[in-house]
Formats: sequence, C-alpha cells, structure tokens
Amino acid sequence: MNNLILRTDASTEIGTGHVMRCLALAQAWQDAGGKATFVMAMKSPAIEARLKSEGIEVVNIQQASGSKENAVQTAAVANQHNA
Repeated sequence: MNNLILRTDASTEIGTGHVMRCLALAQAWQDAGGKATFVMAMKSPAIEARLKSEGIEVVNIQQASGSKENAVQTAAVANQHNA
C-alpha cells in the first residue's frame, strides 16, 4: 500500500473540522496497511499530539497557506514520502 499525504491546517481561528475528517480517512488508510502523513502550516499542540497518538507523522511547512510556495513545499514532502 502507498503512503498517503494529507494537507491540512488547524488553529483556534479556522477550527479543526477538516483535520478531524482527514484523521478518519488516515485511520482507515492505516487500518488497510498504509502510512499516513499530515502536512501542516498551522496547527495546535493538541492537534499534533492527537495525530501522533494515532501513529501519524506530522510534517510542518513554513510557507503561508494557499501560496505557491506552500504548494511547492507540500509537493516536495509528497515526493520525499513516495506518496
């Protein structure tokens, strides 16, 4: 099974709903034998701890969400993880 990259953000300003929905997908992926990695530019310590408690790697990127540089950095992480 391949590696799955999930590009999400979470904060007190934007909420955590997208991350939690993606977590359900990541859990199913891992249950099927795959490896899930979250790529995030914005996150809270609680969200990062929750993901890591599920055995999910969290990769932090520094570029602003929605920017071309963010997309380039996300693609680079996907390539590094053979996703």
